[in-house]
Amino acid sequence: MKAKYLILFLIIILVFGFGLFTSCRAEEIIEESTEEKITQPAGEEIEEIKYSLTESERKQAFYDLIKLQDLVPLDDPEWSKKQVEAYVIIAEKYGITKDQMSAIAVEGAVKGWPLPDLPTD
Repeated sequence: MKAKYLILFLIIILVFGFGLFTSCRAEEIIEESTEEKITQPAGEEIEEIKYSLTESERKQAFYDLIKLQDLVPLDDPEWSKKQVEAYVIIAEKYGITKDQMSAIAVEGAVKGWPLPDLPTD
């Protein structure tokens, strides 16, 4: 369990450490997300759309990202590079940008979205 949180913490550090986010960019993302909210007919639960993805799709993208990153051994000399590449791979899978995938990773970490089980060796 500690390893999951360590990896999640490292992901967040990577996002900020590689300059994928600046405070200005984060503000832009927040503004974009508030503009993209949709409403549904009365009586139905409102599901927020961000980056053309529903919350369910964003949760799955977050899960897929973590699962892919968990496959990279911590002692891999290219660990950092492969962690960042995972953002690109999952972003392409969902038809979004790497920056949007980074925002989804932060959203998932902040909201405590489910994490995949760690791979066993």
